[in-house]
Amino acid sequence: MTLDRACGLFCLALLPILILPPQWLGLGWLVGLCFCLFVPRHWLYAVVGLLVMVSYHNVHQLRTFAESVQANKRSEKVAILHILKQQDYQRAIAQNTQGERFYLNWQSDTLLVLNGRYQIDAKIRPISARLNEGNFDRQRWLFAQRLTHLATVKKADYLGQNVTLRTQWLNCVTHQTADLSHQGVLLALAFGERAWLNGESWKKFQQSATAHLIAISGLHIALAFGVGFWLAKLGQWGILRIFPSNLYGLSYRLPLVVGWLLALGYSFLAGFSVPTLRAVVAISLVLACRFSRRHYTPWQMWLRCVALLLGIEPLNLISDSFWLSILSVVGLIFWYQHFPLSLIDGVLQKKQP
Repeated sequence: MTLDRACGLFCLALLPILILPPQWLGLGWLVGLCFCLFVPRHWLYAVVGLLVMVSYHNVHQLRTFAESVQANKRSEKVAILHILKQQDYQRAIAQNTQGERFYLNWQSDTLLVLNGRYQIDAKIRPISARLNEGNFDRQRWLFAQRLTHLATVKKADYLGQNVTLRTQWLNCVTHQTADLSHQGVLLALAFGERAWLNGESWKKFQQSATAHLIAISGLHIALAFGVGFWLAKLGQWGILRIFPSNLYGLSYRLPLVVGWLLALGYSFLAGFSVPTLRAVVAISLVLACRFSRRHYTPWQMWLRCVALLLGIEPLNLISDSFWLSILSVVGLIFWYQHFPLSLIDGVLQKKQP
């Protein structure tokens, strides 16, 4: 039993989450128990079994809690985690003092502030969505975000703001760009906050199929890592020009660490959203293997990254962005293995007279 097989078995064991009816999620515990029965053969079977059981338990617990939610009116204290819409109508993701996350339909006259704390009077209802085949599955997206119910807020009392470094920076930039016509685009690119995009700008991005460019994702994190890497390389070149034997100038780890720190900083600006966290985890795993002097093929690294991401959050399976991310990496690996640049250079050289 190798580590690669263990990662593959773990991923395959979680795939039934996509198709199993909610009442059958308990079968996942039996699958995990079956893996544990193979402990005498190798200890990795027990690890896979325990991870499978924990993953199915978490999904089953969230599903049970979401199904137990009943329509009612409630008054409670909440904190705004993320503002989804700020222009024509207001939508947000909030968390109460019990740790429950829910989707807010904000209809109060009180100003909606990121990381703000409120005492709200809300109408609670279970998660639901329209069944439109081929269109955006809102219910699936809500569950992927670990949202347990919906709430419509009619009245809210502002209690203050949880001031963080990111919040201060965002408030400062929002104030400085208040008079700019493209304020929403700037905030979306810098902080991943698309709530300030007006309807006209959002429509243009959708019609030109470039809406993904203003959502901070793995592509942006990889670009930030590349910028940090080459800036550090440039700094090393300058150091070696002055001090030829300087250890920092000769270190191969320094550019990688600087690139990782810049990627982590950009993820912090984006509020550590789910796509940025996936990219940071993948980069961290690759660098950990690099620093430990271990060589793995691209397919091995891909499989281990996928297993690690599913181990951290099993509900990634129902996230469309997760599948787009991992399948795009599969396409890149396949392309560069079967159509390398050396092959293209050889064809071009043959065509030259």
